[in-house]
Amino acid sequence: MKKTIQIIILLYSLTSFSQTIIKVEPDEEKNRHFNYFLLDQDDIMHHLGIDEHNGFYNLKNLKLDSLKTYRLYLDDSRFVKIDQELNLKNNDTLIIKLKPNPNCNCKSFPKDVFVSPCPYFSFGAYIPKEPRNLDVDLPAIISQKVKEYIRLRVGEKFYKNIYFKKGQVLDSIPAKKHSRNFKMTTRYHYYLCFAYSNIEKGIGEYASNVELDEFGNIIKEINFPKNNLKINEFVSFKKIKNKAIAKKFYNEKTQTEMYYDPNKNILIWKFINQEFKPHGVFLSKELTYNAHTGQYLDLKINEGQWIE
Repeated sequence: MKKTIQIIILLYSLTSFSQTIIKVEPDEEKNRHFNYFLLDQDDIMHHLGIDEHNGFYNLKNLKLDSLKTYRLYLDDSRFVKIDQELNLKNNDTLIIKLKPNPNCNCKSFPKDVFVSPCPYFSFGAYIPKEPRNLDVDLPAIISQKVKEYIRLRVGEKFYKNIYFKKGQVLDSIPAKKHSRNFKMTTRYHYYLCFAYSNIEKGIGEYASNVELDEFGNIIKEINFPKNNLKINEFVSFKKIKNKAIAKKFYNEKTQTEMYYDPNKNILIWKFINQEFKPHGVFLSKELTYNAHTGQYLDLKINEGQWIE
């Protein structure tokens, strides 16, 4: 009898479930198409559906659970964060305005400088929090320890050209509700991305993550040289690129990467040419230079074959 009553209550709840219409108003025409989505109370993502016309989203076609709470969510550092709880019993249209973030650490760079994005990790439908400010959005112990760690690793002079870009904060409680594959020894896990900039030497941004647990212990080191006396010395990217041109290696299709070599404890420039040959043969050539001295390091040629 008790189970029958529970089923009746649930069916009544579902049939009385009201819908909400959402109207998103971008700040400019170019910002119309963003991937808005819904998050439930466990930070699990649900698709918002299709923009039916001029920014209107009708939730009546979505299979939402009336026993859950949902928020409209968009976290893009260029804009003021949207994290708006929905009232699914309200038939009024919810109007959301997309506004530029006045505190955005958004930078533009000349076309001839190198820029690398922050690493970003996907955790399926679970969406971790994304801090924008070390001192505001993170516990003080995390902010203090990560600053101290990076300063001691790279030195004061190099540290002055490093800044926090973005991050992800995993909470094991909702994460493990979504997937049992999450292996975390503490409740929280922090992925924090920092960027180094040296425009004069052609480095717009070189970005790398450091990973910490909830006590501020380092789980994964950041990819910056450690206690290297030459860390602040760089040969300009233009000069090194000219070296690759002189070797008749560099062309308009060449890919460029900067990465940290832990064995040499230096930053390295890598130029990559890829070529697809007949019969599924794939050829990759990698030319590398020491970013601090400009010294030629290696030319690697890798050949493989696609198998369908």
